[in-house]
Amino acid sequence: MQRFDPANTGHNPNGTPLKGDVGILAKVDAPVFPTEDYLLSDGTAYIHTDDNEIGAVDVETGEVQWMTETLSSLTIPEFFNGDHLVARSIDEAGYVFDRASGSVASEPTFGRGTGLGYDGQNRWFAPRADGTLTAGEIGSDEPLWETPLGGIGLLPAVSNQRVYVATIHDTDFDELQYETPTEMDAEGRLYALDASDGSVVWEVSRERFGIEPPAVHDGTVYWTGTDGNLVAYDAGTGEKQWEFSTDRSFHTPPAVADGTVVAGNDAGRIYALDSESGDEIGAVQTDGRVRGGPVVVDDVVYCGSDDNTVYAIGLGSGETLWEFKTGDSIRALSAGQNRVLVGTHSGMYVLGPRSQIPAEDAASRETKSDGRGPAESDQQRGFLTNDADSSLAFLEDPVTLTWAGIGVSIAGIVIQLLGRQT
Repeated sequence: MQRFDPANTGHNPNGTPLKGDVGILAKVDAPVFPTEDYLLSDGTAYIHTDDNEIGAVDVETGEVQWMTETLSSLTIPEFFNGDHLVARSIDEAGYVFDRASGSVASEPTFGRGTGLGYDGQNRWFAPRADGTLTAGEIGSDEPLWETPLGGIGLLPAVSNQRVYVATIHDTDFDELQYETPTEMDAEGRLYALDASDGSVVWEVSRERFGIEPPAVHDGTVYWTGTDGNLVAYDAGTGEKQWEFSTDRSFHTPPAVADGTVVAGNDAGRIYALDSESGDEIGAVQTDGRVRGGPVVVDDVVYCGSDDNTVYAIGLGSGETLWEFKTGDSIRALSAGQNRVLVGTHSGMYVLGPRSQIPAEDAASRETKSDGRGPAESDQQRGFLTNDADSSLAFLEDPVTLTWAGIGVSIAGIVIQLLGRQT
């Protein structure tokens, strides 16, 4: 499911985090455009491309298992339903793919819009461009209910028989740009709906709302926006619990794990906040806008920045465990199973432990975990010098070393003979 669970927390508590000694296991020629994280389950990553394709990548080997033909419009994998992958395009089309083969099992109609909530069983919740939220079931063409909201909805979070959906008002769907805005003057609203009948339980509003969906955890709804604020609401009543303010826009939803809320903004800052009080626990500064993640695996946070770097940060310690430098801005992430999947405008990377990279591929694939890029200098590593331009670099030549050894041996024999004569 998007961000690992129906509540959109961005937390994978049972995954194995990649903590260090990072290298490129594979690079897939599949550039990504939207800021939607990849799906990951059972050793397979399900990705989307800026050519409107959906693909499956084996995270152990980095091999592409299947890739669809170009679809009618931008399409995002949304959640798993048994052996099927459910995806939604921004036009009328929906797709249910066989997860093993990539064949299309059915094509439900979700309507124009973006994001698709899921209750973890069989029900889906689709915000539409006409300002409604529609609920349905996989395998049925008849909607369960439809609720008018008056604004364009984003990816819903589903928790405890409630559907939480953020909407943008006074904005046309065709003019809504998901990649570039730094702030929006449109009003935003957050709704809590009863999942059984679509009735509105509560709603709140805020100005200059952004384009990010909420996350729900332990009775609290967390909502970021382009006003630079992260606001927490009581999930039952909608009462504001706290508000954390920054001077730059948030363009990714927060991740919530172990009493901590993590969010990155366009100032390049990754914040860790106490989930109950909203107090800042710590922060990490990057050199670009944070537009990938955050996602949390066990006790490690992964974020991607416009400084072309993925950051792995200890959730409790705040220590930067490693950095990985790509060649382009980062727009999608997922992590688990000792892997980190990175989507950029130039392609997708599968990162894994350097020790698991085949020796014959290491020179072309591996990237230094300190962000220095391909480890060309390591190919010149020797006993006397690691610098290929050093005046001693000629001693790295095997022939030179052989003749030098012979010379040293002869000199030793001569010195011994002279010593005996004296």
